[in-house]
Amino acid sequence: QFRVEAAGFSKSFQISVDSLFQLSSGKTIEMKSNLWSGASKDAVLVISVDDDNKKNLFWESFELQKFSIKKGLNPVNINKGFDNLEQFNGKKAVLSVYIWNKGSTALEAANFGISFWKK
Repeated sequence: QFRVEAAGFSKSFQISVDSLFQLSSGKTIEMKSNLWSGASKDAVLVISVDDDNKKNLFWESFELQKFSIKKGLNPVNINKGFDNLEQFNGKKAVLSVYIWNKGSTALEAANFGISFWKK
């Protein structure tokens, strides 16, 4: 279990886009994110791609509030397909996944896992 402080960020999972294309054949990269999250109307799961100069090439967020059904920790399962990552292959780009807590209170979370595969 871990906390994401108010107006803070979790540790980031990072992987080279180039290494994702070494997985296997296929054009679309699929990502699945699993975690348990406490209720927060101001926290999001962020997926971003930055080049080696830290210039942002892609950014998308998913509201964790949509998964808050009961008090305590709730399961958050997000599936994301990327059919456009090939444009970043060979550019030393890095894909990052993290939680951004934009709220004024800390967020409790646990069991944060990421998996990738090609279709």
